[in-house]
Amino acid sequence: MRLTTFCFVVIAIFVSVKSNYTSASTAIFWDVQIASYNFPESDLFSVTSQSESNFDTLALASSSLSDVSISFNSFIVDSKALYIYIPADSLIEKLSIRSQSFSFNNVIKVIGKPIDIIFISTSNNFSCNGCSFENIGRLTFVNGTFSSDIIDVRSGSIISLNNLKAPGIQSLEVFSDSINTAGVIDLNLNAVAHPEGGYIISNQGNLVAGAGGINLYSGSFRIKYSDLDIISVNTSTGTFSPQGTFKAASIGIVSAKNVEIPINTELNTMSDLLATSTRQGSFYAPSEGIFIQVAKHPSAAVTVKGKLYSDNIITTKSISNQTFHNSARVMGQAFKSLTKGVVSNYGLIEADIMGINGSKFINSGSIRGAKLDVESAGDVYNSFGGEILVGLLSIKIDDGIFVNGSRTNKLYRPSKLAIETPVLDMTSTKHGLYNFYTESGTVQSNLAANIHANEIRVSANAIENINPYNLKKGSSESWDSGIRVNTTFANQVSLIAENYLGLKASNYIRNSSAILGLEQRGDFEVNTPKFYNERYRLEADSFIVSQLTYDSINTGKYNEATVGSETKVIAYSPPGRIYSYGKLKVSDGNSINEDEEFINAFSYVEIFGDSHFHQLELKTVGLELTKVLSESSVVKIRSCMMWGNCASNVVTSHAEAETLFSLQGNVYGLNQDIVSESNYYQDSLNVLEVRTQEVINEYLSQFIYNTSENRYGEVTNIKIEGDILTGTYKECDGQRFIPYIGRYVDNCAFGSFRKSISSLLEAATEDNEVGNTGYSYAQIKQAATKFVKTLPMKSDPNNVYPDIFLTVERMSFMSYALSSDYKTITISYIQAGKVVTPGAGSGYQNYTFRFTETTLLSTVMACLPDSACN
Repeated sequence: MRLTTFCFVVIAIFVSVKSNYTSASTAIFWDVQIASYNFPESDLFSVTSQSESNFDTLALASSSLSDVSISFNSFIVDSKALYIYIPADSLIEKLSIRSQSFSFNNVIKVIGKPIDIIFISTSNNFSCNGCSFENIGRLTFVNGTFSSDIIDVRSGSIISLNNLKAPGIQSLEVFSDSINTAGVIDLNLNAVAHPEGGYIISNQGNLVAGAGGINLYSGSFRIKYSDLDIISVNTSTGTFSPQGTFKAASIGIVSAKNVEIPINTELNTMSDLLATSTRQGSFYAPSEGIFIQVAKHPSAAVTVKGKLYSDNIITTKSISNQTFHNSARVMGQAFKSLTKGVVSNYGLIEADIMGINGSKFINSGSIRGAKLDVESAGDVYNSFGGEILVGLLSIKIDDGIFVNGSRTNKLYRPSKLAIETPVLDMTSTKHGLYNFYTESGTVQSNLAANIHANEIRVSANAIENINPYNLKKGSSESWDSGIRVNTTFANQVSLIAENYLGLKASNYIRNSSAILGLEQRGDFEVNTPKFYNERYRLEADSFIVSQLTYDSINTGKYNEATVGSETKVIAYSPPGRIYSYGKLKVSDGNSINEDEEFINAFSYVEIFGDSHFHQLELKTVGLELTKVLSESSVVKIRSCMMWGNCASNVVTSHAEAETLFSLQGNVYGLNQDIVSESNYYQDSLNVLEVRTQEVINEYLSQFIYNTSENRYGEVTNIKIEGDILTGTYKECDGQRFIPYIGRYVDNCAFGSFRKSISSLLEAATEDNEVGNTGYSYAQIKQAATKFVKTLPMKSDPNNVYPDIFLTVERMSFMSYALSSDYKTITISYIQAGKVVTPGAGSGYQNYTFRFTETTLLSTVMACLPDSACN
């Protein structure tokens, strides 16, 4: 625990200089050089330099003035330390030393009462290299001018600091257009604990006593010295990049240009105790913290790549953007980022209290603490590795979307993210955001996004919790026995609260293949007109299947390959998962019931507490395929996907088992005394039925058109009997006159159609892959058609006609069947020709024989090129 009690007086940070002094005294010295100081004799001070001494002395005469100014051609502290002596009866409080150049390479120490010292130069020969300052109140470096309490920084000025120590001073202030720093700049003291209580300052102490403030002003400023109020600033290009390690009770950086904290730079105000002090009759306790500010520059940014450590507050202020890179480490008791630009975090921010205010907030790093408040004018992202672990999370977006996760695996951050309202189309075989959202961008390797807090409150135009993990069945894969799912990727996006989860969106809330949940008893409140729980990507399709049929009468004579249609999942994402151990309340906040919806599409919803719904349509949709699963398989899949109880990081799943809608508590309206007014629907999507309807509609579309008032076509009747689609239609083209009624009528012709539905499905799916062959049905059929033409003539299967009487005119492909491993193909084909009949009544007659040929699929597919098998 840090303490602030001392048993003595030490010097710490800045207080104002008295303003009621009489008049300033100035002495200008030239010519004579003693101990590296150029001066003539003066009654204001004297210099003593003795070869046997390890320090030189600059002794000020006793003065009745509070402000004294002296000037030099050059001021060098090099081989010896410099002691500045202040008489006990002197009223001096501030000493201004002016010189064309300053070079500090040793110790400068005030003997007597501590005073403020200002070093002022108008050249770039201003440096410190291994310098040290002791018993000084305020230590100020100015490259520019100082007059009547006003500091004017010279444009193009430079001050260089390398390894500066000033233990116990109240304030180190540096005013220059450019400030070059390196090494360690340290204002802290060391202390040891006193046996009787309190602390004692000691250079050998093992405790750090925070004492003093480092204040760096980089840019062309006009500033009041007494209170550091900025009067004016000339903004400029370039970047202020302080290098090294800074240690003090407080650190302030003010710049009129870009500010960058480099990767190896550390700003550190952490200490074991704070050093209080008295200065010029006033008590002072330092205000600890790190303060980084861009002054009045509309486009200058703040970039943090290094480390910001504080026991108190860390603040960054700018008009333009603020970026915390992945190497950044920001740790304090409080953290505030204030800007009109974009705040982007890719590093680690850890504080008890955090506040972020900007036009947009992007987090792809880690944020940890007790409380995080985000106020943003536009979109807020937690994505691509973003992690927020806090006690209380509050996000308020004026006009934008909150996205946890990402819409795709690509980095896409427009100025304003477009609203993508989710829809459920029961006539489609493609579902999820993947099929409706395609944006360019750089592919990201880390798609994780996780938020976990005791309480979460989010208000935005829309709220999206999206996991873009998806699988597409490869040409050599088979998903017949299940889909191999990476559980780490399946669970990589989550928005979870312990006690309270409140989501408010004026347009919609969508949970897409991600996890949205309330861990304990409490309230899960949803305020939106459209609440969707869905898969990021789900596609199913019909495909050609073949089956060997053996004739029961002529067993062993021949077998036939018959063709039909089945369905399968060809693209997969894990289900969206919504759960609550407490109450779930869903409403749009309005008393008028319009088109409010809570849709669970092929996903999980499980509520263990009571559910409260207000005037909405509640629908859950499952996926109906041909796979039959055991109860234990379903339990294992749901336990892994819903609660993370997975046997390994890769499991075998089935899309059919991943739909659940369970309300285990009571169901009410928002008032617990009123039953729910919501309508509930449960449905299943049969992919084959949908695909069948699609091909039927596509076939009928040729009869349905309307090009003008009198030129149109329409179907007048439809009937399905088994596999046969029949019906009638009419086509009208202009008008014709009917004399006996004396009027014009549409000139229409009537027709009928009859079509096999299987043939329609076959035509629609002929380009789909067959099993894991890598070929479509159409490709295999094309190759098989050419292959049978190369086969030699076969004998009469009924042994009626000898081969000598047979001629072959054509070999015609009929159908094929594949073995279970897709390596062998059995082709059914027709051999047709003529049979010569010798003797009386000689001539010929036609014959047709049916045969099958079994061979390797690779042998048949060798005929696929146009030039092969001809």
